[in-house]
This record gives sequence, C-alpha cells and structure tokens, in this order.
Amino acid sequence: MLNDCLPEMYVIFWAIKGKKANKEMKQTLRDKEKRKSFWYGHNGITILCDDSELRGSQHKPNAVKLINPQIVNGCQTTTTIKECFSDETARKNQADFPVMGRIIQLDGTEDERKNAAELIADRTNTQAAVNSADLRANDSVQVLFQDILRKYGNGWFYERKQGGWNALDAAGKARFKSKGTAPRLIKRDDYQQAWRSYIGHPADAITKKANVWEANSELYGSVFSDLRRSCDIVLVCTLYDWFARVFTVKRDSRSSLCVDVFYGMNEHLESIQGAKTLVVAHSVALVGHLVQTAYGDVSNYPEKNVALVVNNLHRGPSVKKNWSRSNGKESWRILREAIETVMRVWSTYLLAKNYKEEETLHTLLKNPNTLEELRGIIDSLIPKPPKDMVDPTDIKSS
Repeated sequence: MLNDCLPEMYVIFWAIKGKKANKEMKQTLRDKEKRKSFWYGHNGITILCDDSELRGSQHKPNAVKLINPQIVNGCQTTTTIKECFSDETARKNQADFPVMGRIIQLDGTEDERKNAAELIADRTNTQAAVNSADLRANDSVQVLFQDILRKYGNGWFYERKQGGWNALDAAGKARFKSKGTAPRLIKRDDYQQAWRSYIGHPADAITKKANVWEANSELYGSVFSDLRRSCDIVLVCTLYDWFARVFTVKRDSRSSLCVDVFYGMNEHLESIQGAKTLVVAHSVALVGHLVQTAYGDVSNYPEKNVALVVNNLHRGPSVKKNWSRSNGKESWRILREAIETVMRVWSTYLLAKNYKEEETLHTLLKNPNTLEELRGIIDSLIPKPPKDMVDPTDIKSS
C-alpha cells in the first residue's frame, strides 16, 4: 500500500486532503461501474525511480519493480485509492481498474538525479487552474450565447472561454468595435452578475458569484437559459458597465461621475467607495424593478426600447461628456428620468441611514433584504406610472 513518505516532493500533498476533488474521486472509486472508467477523468501518476525491473515473461511483463520510487505527481489519486481500500472489507470488494502512469528512471550522479527530480516535480505540478466556469465553456448554451450575440446589432463578442478576447487578432477585435465607442465585449461572469442583479438578486450576485458555476446548479440553468433574448444580455451588461463607471470614486480628486448625474450624491462618496460593486448591482436591480413593474416580466421589455437604452449608454469612454450632451435630447428624456430616480433612491436611503457600530454600507447591501427597502423608496418616488419611466414610445433615437 501507499506510504505517505513517497510523495514528499509533491508540493500540494498536504493541502489537497479533504478537498472537493477527493470526495468526487472517492464516489467514483466506490461505485463498481464508474470505477471501470476511472482513468478517463484523471491525469494519472508520475513516479521517479533510481532503477527499474520488469517482472513476468519477456513478451508479457505483468509488474515493474522500482528502486527508490518517488511520486511527484498524482499523489491525490494514490492517497484517495489508499483511503478507499485501506480496510479489509473494502479490499475484498475491490475490483481491478486501470490508472494511467508513467515511470521516469533517473540517471547520473546523485546531485544530477536530485536536480532532475526537483525540475520534474515542479513542472508537472505547475499547471493553470481550471475553474468551474472553464469547465462550462463548451456547454451548448454557452456556444448559443456566443452565436446569438455575434448576430445581434453590429455584433457583440461573448467571451465564453477565459482569454477568448485576447486571443483575437486586431482584425477580429475590430469587428466588435466602432469608432469612438468601447468594444462590444461581454464576459461570462459580467453577464451572470448583471443578470442576477437585474432580476432582483444583487447581493447574491456579488457575494455568491461562483455559485452559478457549481455542478448540477439549478441557478446555472436559470441564468444561462437558452430562451434568453440577446437584447436582454446586452442590456444588463450595458447597465452594469455604465453604473460601474458612474460610481467609480477617483482617489486623487475624491470625485465621482455620480455627482454629475445627481448632485445629491456628493455627500456619500466615501460610503459608495467602500461598497461600489454592491451599489452598482443594486442600481441595476432598481432599473430591473422599474421594467418589471411596467411590464410584469423583464423579458417583456420591448426590444426597440432595449436598443434605445443600449445605444445611449454604450458610448465612448467619457461618461461625463456623454451625460452632459444628453440633456434636452428626446432619445434620452425617459432614460434620464429613470436613472435620476435611481440616484434619488440612493440619496434618500443614505441620508436616512444611521449606521450602527461597525455597520457600513457594504454590510447593509450584503443583506438580501436591503433591496426591498430600496424598492420601497423608488416606488414612493415615481411621479408617474412605472411604464412612463421606461417606455420611450414614439421617441426616435438621435
């Protein structure tokens, strides 16, 4: 059986015990049928040795004798196998199953063998981490999102694989960029956080960002629905990006674009700075609340209205200049009213809030119930039917 001293060069040996991957591996090993295909999902074992000798017949060896064996990669696999079949009952019920392995016999002097061993151990264990989101990159719905967004409007690039945008050449990126505007780029995590915020879960979207990528997650299916309209994907990401820029507080001047949008925000910049991502997510949620109140469901928001919002918010890098130019333009009138109402909600909420000891805006917004308080404020501030706040009927884009 495996001796714990064998993997001493395996740098993450003690860190891996009890991890999620070990539990999933044990479940596979303890299942008689799944155990047969165990080797499909594992990278195998790398063993170094000073000498080796094949056992059995010359044409059909059935064993290998190793002198001074040292596991440098695959300790997680070997340790888990040992734990699964360490007791007598387990050994009696075990069946043979394949595990990939490679044996490297080191030559040279003792120092040369030691240096080679350290180099192999380092390189076989230095790998880019594959997170849960990466494992979903080739899901049919991820491919679908990339396809429908490429065809929406002037074309949007959906980055379903990490580094996908950077992998494009200059011509490829140029396809998703117009003069004077930001690239039409949507990253998978940006979308999922924006959508979850928009439909009313801003706190979880920020504090439980990774939950959507978990295996067998129902949340994943609802966020990445194959029925999702491409215009809604673009809308929520545009709103999220716009509010993120507006609520950025400059360290040198202690100023923020949110003050240009609504002057009453100038008294709350310090609080906003400490909770920016949550403020952004809740702002998107408030816009979603207006749309949902007007249409019953955010997915019922007319595509022509969505196009108008995106056209006005997805502009050049200068949000301040874009906002100042919008004043008086008919295509902006309804949108300005909705955004300014969201800003009044923040001003009202922050002015009325008396923080308890060790309580901050960040801790308050992490509480999912805070959104209901904000919704109550916006409902009291709306001076007209909600639909009039988000429905620029008969207003042509300028």
